Amino acid sequence: MSAIPASARAARIIERTRAELAEETVTRELAKDAERWAPWGDVARVRCLEDTQFHLTFLVAALTMGQTSLFTDYVAWLVPMLESRKVMRDDVIENFRVLAEVLRERLATDEADAVIALLDAGTERALAL
Repeated sequence: MSAIPASARAARIIERTRAELAEETVTRELAKDAERWAPWGDVARVRCLEDTQFHLTFLVAALTMGQTSLFTDYVAWLVPMLESRKVMRDDVIENFRVLAEVLRERLATDEADAVIALLDAGTERALAL
């Protein structure tokens, strides 16, 4: 058993593999509804990758500081900002869902649980907006 908390271990792994995690998440997300995303072509992929990397950055901050509010406050800002750019709340929530799926596969159970708790809190915050 590691003396380092699961949240800190998860933060370190996410920080080191952020680009790879974002790529896998976006690839899965876009493949699930390829027809819907087709009109935007590469722009959809680029923007979604950027957004997913930002999500991961805020997850790392919240995990490192042990403050769920760092992520949920980000979500409270994120959703209206993206909606102003025609990206709907449900798209953000779906991204969180796919990201959780990827993290569940890549992290140890206790590490994944720590991150997914934040994603769940972010989803709840998004739904409350």
